[in-house]
Amino acid sequence: MNHVKKSCLKKYVSRELDVDQQEIIENHLYECERCMDAYFELLENQSISTILSEDFTNQVVTKANKQLPKSNPRQFSPKKAIAHYFLAAGLTVVLMLTGIFQGVLDVSTDHPLENKLSITEQALQQANQLLDHIKGEVNQ
Repeated sequence: MNHVKKSCLKKYVSRELDVDQQEIIENHLYECERCMDAYFELLENQSISTILSEDFTNQVVTKANKQLPKSNPRQFSPKKAIAHYFLAAGLTVVLMLTGIFQGVLDVSTDHPLENKLSITEQALQQANQLLDHIKGEVNQ
């Protein structure tokens, strides 16, 4: 099997080859593990600084600043906090006076829980009934 020369792989990495040659090398890399390892080694050794321009960071920051919305962050205002407190307290008083909370209490007292057996007690009763039934069959 003919392997790809390192010089060709370097050109492939730097995108200096035409489309047909790139396709040939790609197909070979899919089939040849040795050349694929050499390709990965070239990629690892290639410096990031050669890929990026020197003012890359400045360009990114400039574009990001242009795209960010210009907004003033909300600052904590004690006056607003007090206003919200009084608003909440006022709404609570109004709801209490209209009887909204009484309606909630009435709904919860319609079905007293005291008369109902708990799930555990119901399960115990059913287990006892089953055991009594089994004892009755065994005694006969």
